[in-house]
Amino acid sequence: MSDAQATFTATLDSSGIQAGARSGLSAMERLGQSIQRQTKNLGAYKAAQARLVQSAGVQEYLKRQKAIEKNEAFAAKVEKRVAQAQENLAIAKQANVSSDDLAKLADEADKAKESLASVKGELDELQNAQNKLAGSDAGVAAFRDQAKVIKSTEAELADLQGQYNAA
Repeated sequence: MSDAQATFTATLDSSGIQAGARSGLSAMERLGQSIQRQTKNLGAYKAAQARLVQSAGVQEYLKRQKAIEKNEAFAAKVEKRVAQAQENLAIAKQANVSSDDLAKLADEADKAKESLASVKGELDELQNAQNKLAGSDAGVAAFRDQAKVIKSTEAELADLQGQYNAA
């Protein structure tokens, strides 16, 4: 290969590298702009959400939502108690425990099941009230919609940050 050909080839390689670098820099700038835009949007969404929280309907909704979460946690504990009571009863039956002890264990299992049914009934009532409030109160509906938008925007922002960090 002649010196002129080598110089031409080196120039082509160099210009390709430069074009690739410019393209990569442009992509990084676009990602950075997207991150800034999504961050700004997220801030606006959260500000709107904060304004919505001030309404009485949303306050009631949030209060009931905390009660639902508390009852769900309690229901999970009661479900574990039911499972344990049933397991104890099954073990006792296999171990030929006295009928008095079996009756006590069976009674405990029944009480645990009744307690669970009661908690689940309360949860259903709370959830129905929550759904009615969300359907009848425009502020609550907007609050719930805004919460979905915030969640998806946060996910999109995290994805953009991941792409930016990977690049």
